[in-house]
Amino acid sequence: MKRTSQLCFLLLMFFVEARSQEKFYTVPNNNFLRTIREPRFEGCEFFTSYSLAFRLIDFKPSNFSTYGQVLMVRKGELYIFINATGMLYKSADPINNDSLLFQRVDKTEHYGYNINCKAFVFKDKFYNLGGYGFWRWNGQLRVFDEQSSDWKIERLNREIPIALDPPGQLQWKSPNGNQLISLGYIVGRQTEKVPENERVITVDTVISLDLEKADWKVLGKLNSRLAVFSTIDNPVITVLDSGLLVSQRDHIQYLNLLSNKIYTLSDKMVWNFFSSPRTRNIGWYANGHYYYTVFASGTLIL
Repeated sequence: MKRTSQLCFLLLMFFVEARSQEKFYTVPNNNFLRTIREPRFEGCEFFTSYSLAFRLIDFKPSNFSTYGQVLMVRKGELYIFINATGMLYKSADPINNDSLLFQRVDKTEHYGYNINCKAFVFKDKFYNLGGYGFWRWNGQLRVFDEQSSDWKIERLNREIPIALDPPGQLQWKSPNGNQLISLGYIVGRQTEKVPENERVITVDTVISLDLEKADWKVLGKLNSRLAVFSTIDNPVITVLDSGLLVSQRDHIQYLNLLSNKIYTLSDKMVWNFFSSPRTRNIGWYANGHYYYTVFASGTLIL
């Protein structure tokens, strides 16, 4: 009887340990991760050349090993949101540590409902918007409730499906404001008896979400010159104060979404700079400067 009790205790300890391993991951620290925790980079969006290229946490062979990871900074602390899930990891280790311990802070059980959603921080709260999952495109706005450690729906005036990758259009969130603009939205009719080419349609209409009021409004028809961005994967170079800096084949375009203007920069030297392998890692914009890092070596280059 005593041996049986010991065996049960060991099994219990094993399961507790297995669960704790899923909640904690250690990653090497580097200059990039130390630098972005400075106050001047609060609220920045970090871009990589490919949507799944950035994976700070190594999930080993698992369901999540190929999932995209979104790096966010809030109050000098690093967070990683795992795309297509509700998984959110936090590291509050001292900046100069050689390694960082990321702890899972959510209790989400389900995943696969928000593939390629837009994840961001607004007023110190974590949000993710739209995406695909469970056989439909959605326009749900989800906010992380830190008391319950779970995501909750924030009701909007209407649900408009959007996504980061095609058939979704580009999105811009004002770095210090309450506005989020999408250059189009998705109409999904996967469950209806319609021709295959009508089951998923991209509508080239620019829409704006007021994050304070949680209301969408239509701004107007998308300029036909920008329709190409619905078929190009990840053309965004960085988010600027009033719009997006994007790449389009052999030139750079600045889409000023607040003044409703398009500026084209055809300078070959600038194009070569943004096309070089060095800048195809992680880049972001803050206070009039563009930053990028060669993440493999952990160096920061201005």
